[in-house]
Amino acid sequence: MKKVFPILISLLLIVPVFANAQTLQDAKKKIDMQQYDKAAKAIQSLLASDPTNIDLYFNLGKSYWLMKNYDSAAICYNKIETLNPNSPLSFIGKGTILIQQKNSKEAQINFDKAVKFTKAKDASTNLLIAEAYIYGVISSTEEALNWLAKAKEIKSSPELFMLMGDAYQLKFDGGGPAATNYEIATDQDPKYTSAWFKLAILNSRSKNVKDAETQLLKVKELDPAYIPVYKELGDIYYSTNRIKQFNEMYEKYLELSDNDPVALAKYAAGQYAAHQFQKCIDAIKKLPKNDPSFNWTISLLAYSYYELDNCIDGVVAMKRVFEIIPADKLDSTDYQYYYKLLLKCGGDTALAIKTMRKIMEMDPSQYELHRDIAKLYQKMGKTQLEIAEYDTLIKKSPKPNTQDLFMLAYELFYDGKYGKSDTLFKKFIELDTTYLPAYGFRVMISIYHGDSLVTTGEGKDACLQYLVKYEAEKDSALKKRQKNNTLLALKYLGTYYVKVKNDCPKGRPYFMQALKLDPEDAEVKEIVSGLTCN
Repeated sequence: MKKVFPILISLLLIVPVFANAQTLQDAKKKIDMQQYDKAAKAIQSLLASDPTNIDLYFNLGKSYWLMKNYDSAAICYNKIETLNPNSPLSFIGKGTILIQQKNSKEAQINFDKAVKFTKAKDASTNLLIAEAYIYGVISSTEEALNWLAKAKEIKSSPELFMLMGDAYQLKFDGGGPAATNYEIATDQDPKYTSAWFKLAILNSRSKNVKDAETQLLKVKELDPAYIPVYKELGDIYYSTNRIKQFNEMYEKYLELSDNDPVALAKYAAGQYAAHQFQKCIDAIKKLPKNDPSFNWTISLLAYSYYELDNCIDGVVAMKRVFEIIPADKLDSTDYQYYYKLLLKCGGDTALAIKTMRKIMEMDPSQYELHRDIAKLYQKMGKTQLEIAEYDTLIKKSPKPNTQDLFMLAYELFYDGKYGKSDTLFKKFIELDTTYLPAYGFRVMISIYHGDSLVTTGEGKDACLQYLVKYEAEKDSALKKRQKNNTLLALKYLGTYYVKVKNDCPKGRPYFMQALKLDPEDAEVKEIVSGLTCN
């Protein structure tokens, strides 16, 4: 180990010197902001020019153990002991590692040694030991508070109260005492950024958004380089639907944090929600490859490609979703975008239909997809299948949709199912009394497929209803398109009254109206010329 030790130390020190001068205070700030790797690199840079500084080694060790890199942390604490055998820092560090390794007995021995080598009125040892119980993998509120109480007997300080707040946060019901201690810390030092930030986080988690935002803005004012404040402000803006401010804060945070992946993924989700689909795609592409924790973002990638009409990349991304996400974890939205992408690409229509059925199987409330399937069958000329889909849709609908009723009645008419068609047109008219074409279809059914020879008069009611709606219709273009049905109704009624009822005076006006509508109608002209009404 004696031979290996100097080599390990030398490896720790072989790092590029930062272009901008770093200080230990800068490194501590990075630790406070949980940027442990950056803190370690900054301290290594400082050690290159000050290799005997035990404070640097202690904080380098702290960076390592907070990253759970206990071997590297141990090297740093052993180095401190080599440089100064009477320094409490090496024993604090060793005890901290032992705490994380669940060896509380040996940890206590080291902490006792640290206290032994500490000056009488120095509370820092107690504070640092308390940190070991607060921030480590194995934490203990009671042990932390015991060491903080000892520190308070020596000297009160803003840092002490902030650590007390952190210790109370470990308890299930410790939010109130934690907030009180953070407030004391900020009272004692109004510029104590970390305490303001932690108080804001506590308020944010307690849904006290107004106070949290005020406190975070205070942090930002005190220290614009305090990186986490931008993410937390962004989260508040996102939760309160202030998307523009969310974007500003997250973009700043990502810039300062070198695209922190977790924040980058949330930023991507925010961009998707704001319909900034290209920004969403760009953010997702920066995420670490093959990291399962970000698999969910591949769905957003596919959705965004669809919204940008990039169906080729969208299908590729969607297929990737089905490859990497277990079937029981897939959302119906994934299948929705998949079938839409397939159709947009002119892809496999049968697969698109199968996918829509899968959605309805997962979520029965999506029954309206039967309509989309019916429209696909219509384009494919598969009338029977189209009719079946509309029929199923109408049966599943809690409230009949007039458009669906009309389409089913329409297709049944042209499929020769006149009775069923007429029944549905009647139902449609009950729901929508104004749509003229529905009355027109009833005229055709009642005459062409009912009383075509005008012997029973069964088409009379349908024709009279139609003409009432025709006269009330204000859309001249629609009336023009219904010319044939109008002529049919007029001729039928005229013939009915003249032929069946022998009532020429009542029938003649219908023929005259038909002649006015189409002066070139030879049949009507002949009938009118032959009519002799008393």
